[in-house]
Amino acid sequence: MKLSSILCKALKFLRVQTWTTVKVLQCYLQHQSPQATHQILKRMVDTNLVSVHVMNLPAGQKIRLFGITELGLAYAFDLNEMVTTNRYFEPSKIYPATPQHELDIQLLHIEAQKSGWENWKNGHALGKRL
Repeated sequence: MKLSSILCKALKFLRVQTWTTVKVLQCYLQHQSPQATHQILKRMVDTNLVSVHVMNLPAGQKIRLFGITELGLAYAFDLNEMVTTNRYFEPSKIYPATPQHELDIQLLHIEAQKSGWENWKNGHALGKRL
């Protein structure tokens, strides 16, 4: 399957973040409207690169999370690139109290990249500290 550059960019973001929302991905892809991001995500869901899960939050709200699948993870790396993660989206491992915190960190990651910050590492990639 040949992927467009925008799909590759979205997958590379998700290989680091594992899951996100339309709003955060829209910010990362610098789309002016959520419709363009919805189209990208629909295409990725239709080709099984991404899965979607609706999560109930503690305050009775619902949130739609889009996460990278095992297939999506396989397409998220270039052929000559070293695979640095094997984490794929598993909704059962996300606690309802943590999505907003994770999404805030994703937005910070995007802003850091825009400011020239490189080599971002998420907390789950740092390992345990003793």
